[in-house]
Amino acid sequence: MRLVLDTNILIDYAIDRQPFAESAGLLMELGHLRELELWIGTSQVSDLVYVITDGGRAAQAEYAKETMRKLRKILHIYATDEEDYDAVAASAWDDLEDAFVFQTALKVKADAIITRDRKGFAKSPLKTFDCDGLFDWLRTDHGLDYGLVAF
Repeated sequence: MRLVLDTNILIDYAIDRQPFAESAGLLMELGHLRELELWIGTSQVSDLVYVITDGGRAAQAEYAKETMRKLRKILHIYATDEEDYDAVAASAWDDLEDAFVFQTALKVKADAIITRDRKGFAKSPLKTFDCDGLFDWLRTDHGLDYGLVAF
């Protein structure tokens, strides 16, 4: 299953944001094991780095680099291009960061977007789940219960 992650899921994982980090961590583990194909867009990388470094503070740069290396083993990265930029600029989306995530999902032909801000993706025809909702859906609709797996 091909999934695009919203930036808030990346942040939950990267800075151990509670109470969301455990579910985000399980999602990342499944990406690392290639059970799920996880994608982000290049536009999200700078957003993530900005948050991790608390606005670009050099003291956090090494942690940000370490996090980037770790995530690169888990995630596929779609190179946002001029066509995506133009599509977002012409879109009816109010939250442009979400519009870029949606463009990534379209380009990589994602099955769903994983986010904690499902309202932000109300204009998306794609399925949207938070991490727990994804795991519930996988269990009920596909018989995959990752809660039984100890990592």
